[in-house]
Amino acid sequence: ESNEHFTVGVAKRIVIDEHGNQLVVCVDGYHMIYDREKEITSDDIGRTGYFSDKETITCNPINKTKAGTIVDIEESDDPNDIEDGTDRIVWIKMDLTEGSDLEW
Repeated sequence: ESNEHFTVGVAKRIVIDEHGNQLVVCVDGYHMIYDREKEITSDDIGRTGYFSDKETITCNPINKTKAGTIVDIEESDDPNDIEDGTDRIVWIKMDLTEGSDLEW
C-alpha cells in the first residue's frame, strides 16, 4: 500500500520541464462539472465529489480522483442541454492548499 500524497485541481496548462517531463499546472476555486447520471442531489451539498471522467462527477470514491466539495446544483430545461446530457451542472469548490491532498 502506497502512502504517496498529491494534490489535484483543474488543469490550466501543461509545462514541459528540462528533462522532457510533463507537469500540469492546476487551479483551485469554483468549477462546474456535469452530472450526466443525475446522481448528485441537494443532500450532497457539502460532501466530497469525485471525477467519474474529465467532465462528470460522482459521490462514489471507489477508484476515483477527488474533484472537490459540492457547493451547488444547477439545472437547465433547455432541450439541447437535456439531449446532450449537460442539463445538470454541479458546482464544486476546490482548494489546492486545504483538504485536497489524497492518500492512495
